[in-house]
Amino acid sequence: MKSLILLATVALLGCFDPSITDGSIRCDLGSESVCPPGLQCADDGLCYRTAPGETPGQIPDRPDSTEPGDVAWAATSRSDHLDSAHAIAASDDSVVIGGAISSRNFGFGDFELPGDDAQGLVAELSPATGEVRTARLLGSQFNDSVRAVSFDADGNLLVGGFFGHTVDFGGVERTALGGGDAFVAKYDPQDELLWVRSFPSSGTLGVVNGITVDSDSGQIFIAGSFDGETAFGSFDESSELGTSHAFVASLRPDGIVSWVQTIGSSQGAEATAVAFADERVVVAGSFEGERLDGVAATAVGRDGFIAAFTSSGAGTWERHVAGNGDDQIHGLVARGQSVVVGGDASPGARFEGTDFSIEEGVFQHGFVAELSAGDGGTVEALPYFAGSSSSVRGLAIDDQGNLAATGWISGTVALGAEMVVASESPVAPFVVVYSSSSLYHRPQWARAFPVEYRGHGQGVAFDAAGRVAVVGVFSGAFEIGEVSATTQANADGLFVASLWAD
Repeated sequence: MKSLILLATVALLGCFDPSITDGSIRCDLGSESVCPPGLQCADDGLCYRTAPGETPGQIPDRPDSTEPGDVAWAATSRSDHLDSAHAIAASDDSVVIGGAISSRNFGFGDFELPGDDAQGLVAELSPATGEVRTARLLGSQFNDSVRAVSFDADGNLLVGGFFGHTVDFGGVERTALGGGDAFVAKYDPQDELLWVRSFPSSGTLGVVNGITVDSDSGQIFIAGSFDGETAFGSFDESSELGTSHAFVASLRPDGIVSWVQTIGSSQGAEATAVAFADERVVVAGSFEGERLDGVAATAVGRDGFIAAFTSSGAGTWERHVAGNGDDQIHGLVARGQSVVVGGDASPGARFEGTDFSIEEGVFQHGFVAELSAGDGGTVEALPYFAGSSSSVRGLAIDDQGNLAATGWISGTVALGAEMVVASESPVAPFVVVYSSSSLYHRPQWARAFPVEYRGHGQGVAFDAAGRVAVVGVFSGAFEIGEVSATTQANADGLFVASLWAD
């Protein structure tokens, strides 16, 4: 993907020298390809620093002095407010992150924030160096956030989240009807906005939390939540004001909504992720109270759910994870004809229809499980992350079937056979990679990153060279690789990093 529309002349995230221009200058704009001294023009039309014998823009091999899981590059915001990174996606030549910023000293250059609340952010980074090529604000006078990013087979970028007032999506403005409206926008590889769809709501907040694409048909599937009367194109859905319902919807490649299904409960439901596998649209999330959509279930605290639909919207199966407290599913990714889910579960929790269970105790435990997309049957379940508290927030699968997971840990946590990760931080981000040959049982490597107050990984992706890119948030003093940053105790900063992997 070539760089996004340049809405601001961006410097780099706080850890880089702003004078470096690798991957941020175009070189194919005239009859001759010209780059500044020391840079070369690559096939993607951008200038890169290049060592002798290297291809411009090429991601280098892992140096002999490093180990899998070591940090190749990292960047953070410089925040005294509330910054966040929620999503990450990788294409053949870029890494894109989505989140929100509210800091005037963010390090992206001369952004003029239109209000005091958080503004939605999409940024494109060089996978080789982490340098920010371009950044886009999707912001209004009120809270806005990008919660999902995904590429389709043609290199188009899908962006989803919510916005609170009037936002310019790239020559097209939309104004929120309620407290916050959900949206999805599509940008082509030449940086042009193809279309944007917003879903006006009379309630307090609607949001798109997940996006995936059927690579064969181009059909787009989104998942999230809404509150009140909400219009999904020609489909009208409603929930009692103040009580959110989860939704999953299908859009044609041109953005027209084909169908919508909702999951409602008496105290609220939310869909956090969506995947497409074995001709099934699989959505995951959580609900509270009694289900209102014909499913006989009542949550104790909050229960996690996974539900599957055909590509035409017919429901096929549903599974729950339920214990004595809050049980949630945050991550979901397709793996062949299966889906892998990740989240956290309370003591005594059981995963309906599987052998997965958590012993009684006091800790909240992260978990990963693989289910058949066709019928919801168990393919494999990892013994839950034993030890202290933990949570899985994001998942990714590479072309070889290896699995990467990120989230947070507190104390010492066992992530599988002979792999223990420890952190002295109250809540610290972690990344773990499992081999496709021994999925969930023998991790290849794992890393946790120290933080003063709290932090967690939110999204993870494999880049074109097989490195693991991760995004998340932190509060207080934070170290990741050679990068360090500090926020105030009541503030959050965002981070993005690339980790070496075999």
